[in-house]
Amino acid sequence: MRSIKITFVTLVAVFALGAVTASSAFASPEWYVKKGGTYSKVKEAVKVKVNWGLEEIVTPEGGPPYNEKFGIKCKAVGTGEIKPGGISDITGIEAPACEKVDGCTRLVGGVIPSALPWQLELYKEGTEIRSKFVKGPNGMAGFTFTCETNFIGKAECETSLNTSTHMTNLVSGFVEAAFDAKSAKSSCSIHPSGRVGEVEFKGPLVTVEPVEKSGVEAIKVE
Repeated sequence: MRSIKITFVTLVAVFALGAVTASSAFASPEWYVKKGGTYSKVKEAVKVKVNWGLEEIVTPEGGPPYNEKFGIKCKAVGTGEIKPGGISDITGIEAPACEKVDGCTRLVGGVIPSALPWQLELYKEGTEIRSKFVKGPNGMAGFTFTCETNFIGKAECETSLNTSTHMTNLVSGFVEAAFDAKSAKSSCSIHPSGRVGEVEFKGPLVTVEPVEKSGVEAIKVE
């Protein structure tokens, strides 16, 4: 009888340990900030600086030559917040400095972000930490730009950021979100042609940095 009891208690302990290990493995990632040399999980919104970059390549529907790719490459600085629960917001983006790419022969006007603040959410894919755009208070993150192209003329492209990025903790104490092979492609409504374009995103999207004089020494995801 005593032997059966010991075996039962051992099994319960093993099960409990397994449950804790599984829970840790599937725990949702969070934002952490370092203050006074110690990291702690973010418990209230922390303002951050955002270095924003984006390369977008659009392939219009249809056969050659009307499916010639065109796009833009941009850089800007902005503001944001990291929050409990792995949530982050890009709250503002200064006027992006952009250049034409591929079949965009001339960039007409600027790149206009829409539905700010953009909201993102951390999640795990295996052991990898990623961040995906989710619908914010003003809708889904997106932006609009206009190019002159060789074969479909003037093309105003309205894009939604229905995609994700890979998160990396940098030795500088910043966090980088970058597009990679796992980042989903999106679509672009092209006006006035009425065409739809397939959108591929490239390069680092943002680096998240502490705001000067905030007392935050470094930021990481875990």
